[in-house]
Amino acid sequence: MFPQVFGSESLNQLGPCACEIGGDKLVDLSPLAFKNDTSRYKDIQGDYYKYSWNPCYDFNEGSCRGVAGCQLVPFSRNYFPLGSQDSAKFQWSDQTPGQLQLVYQSKTGMQRTLFVTLVCTTGGQTERIVAGGERLTEPLVYDLTLYSPHACASSIPADISLSIGSLILITSSLVVFVYVIAGVIFQVFVCKSSGVHVIPNLSFWITIPGLIKDGCMLVVKRGKVDQMYQPMG
Repeated sequence: MFPQVFGSESLNQLGPCACEIGGDKLVDLSPLAFKNDTSRYKDIQGDYYKYSWNPCYDFNEGSCRGVAGCQLVPFSRNYFPLGSQDSAKFQWSDQTPGQLQLVYQSKTGMQRTLFVTLVCTTGGQTERIVAGGERLTEPLVYDLTLYSPHACASSIPADISLSIGSLILITSSLVVFVYVIAGVIFQVFVCKSSGVHVIPNLSFWITIPGLIKDGCMLVVKRGKVDQMYQPMG
C-alpha cells in the first residue's frame, strides 16, 4: 500500500469520481456509487442539518434534483442542492497538506460549495462518512469526510501493450522459426539429409553473408562512382 500523502504530486481527473495521482496511482470511488437516482450516503446527521452525497452519479431527494450532494433542514423539510457531478473537481486540501478532496459547486440559487475529504482507511476499518456541517462563511461552504479503502490510491498497472512494429517483428520471427523447424524435419525424415544439409534452402542462407557485405560496400561507396566521370564540354 502506498503512503497516502501525495500533496506535491500532479492530479489528472478521469471523471467525476476518479483521479490519477502522479501518473502511476489511482483513486476510484465508482465502487461506492449508486446508479438508481438515490444517494449512497443519505441524511447523514451534521450540525443542525442532514446531508446526502453520492459519488459518480447524480441523485434526487426532495426538491434536490440531479445533484451530487444535498442539505436537508429537518424542521422545515427544505432541501438545498450542493452541486452536481459535472462540477466535481479533485484537488489537494488547503488546510491539510497531502489530503485529497472532491469539491462540488452548486449552480442554482445561492452559491454553495461542498468539500468531500477523502481519508484512506485500511486494516478492516469500518467505512463511514462524517458530516462536518455548514461553515459560518460567505459564500456557504459544507464539509463531509469519507473514511474508506476506496479513498486509498492504488497502483496503475504498467502499459504492456505492443506497438504494430513489435507485433510484426514477433510474427515474422515466429514464422521464420516455424519454417526452419519444419524444414529441418522434412530434410531429415523425408529427404534423409544429414549435417548442414538438413537446413532448408541451404544455398540461400549461404549467400546471405555475401549479400550483406555487398550492401554495406554499396553504402560506403555511395556517390564515389559518379566522381570517376568528368563532365564533357
